[in-house]
Amino acid sequence: MTLQRMERHQQVPVKVTAFRQFASNLVTQLMEQLCVEFEREVSTLTEDLVLYQAELARCGELLAHQLGRERQLHGMLENIAGNTGNLAASAGELGKSGSNEAFRRQMHELVEQLFGHSTHLLSNTVNGVNEAHSVAYNHLTLAKELQNHAQNTEQELNRIMSLLGASPVVSTPRSEISQAKAIPVPTHPVQTLTTGSPFPPGMPRQLPSPPVLGTMNMAMMPGTARNGGAVCGSPGSEVESNCIKCGNAYAADSIFCRRCGHKRMEASPSHGKIEVVTCARCGNAYADADSQFCRRCGHKRH
Repeated sequence: MTLQRMERHQQVPVKVTAFRQFASNLVTQLMEQLCVEFEREVSTLTEDLVLYQAELARCGELLAHQLGRERQLHGMLENIAGNTGNLAASAGELGKSGSNEAFRRQMHELVEQLFGHSTHLLSNTVNGVNEAHSVAYNHLTLAKELQNHAQNTEQELNRIMSLLGASPVVSTPRSEISQAKAIPVPTHPVQTLTTGSPFPPGMPRQLPSPPVLGTMNMAMMPGTARNGGAVCGSPGSEVESNCIKCGNAYAADSIFCRRCGHKRMEASPSHGKIEVVTCARCGNAYADADSQFCRRCGHKRH
């Protein structure tokens, strides 16, 4: 028992020493943290105080400058008031005195003269504007009339062109005359050139001249004998019904094509076919068997 008590008495100082060390360390750390926080707060307050002091000094400078400007403005207002009073007094004195009556009358006359001249100029300007407006209206009316004339002229031109575009001769089919039977044209004597036209570029080709009106009328008359007593349109003579040059259909009693004036070919009595002879240069068909020159290029027939 005594030993245990002795051991307990020995352990007590050790525990007290450990607690004392822990407490001293804790107090030291707490004091250091408190000192750091205190220094930080003091420095922040000092900086704010310096900043506020600088702003307050700036406000004082601005107020001093504003007070100086207000004093200048008050002085200017006092000067203006004094000048206005002097002018009013001078005007009152001038109105009371009769020595300047002639001068005032002259000024009034000058102002009235200037006003009258301005009124005259304004009236002249207004009159000029009215005249210009009337002239412009007349020009507009004339332009509308010219436009109407142009439209009428265009309509007349269209009518003339439509009349010119219509065929001058209208072929009327005759029901009482039977059309001739179409005879096939042999294709072996026809020659076409693919090398080009014998005429230079830009030069119009020469079309065959239409037959004489009197000859055409005589040839178109029914019952006229042709080539040894053969009658055109008779059942015994078979003729070509379409023009071999332009493809237009012949009339029943026509000898020449009404479109290009080409002469109508007759059937050969021996073979029953049309003998078509073409030009060796341009490939155009000769007008008839007696033609010696090509009507398109003028080449001589061989």
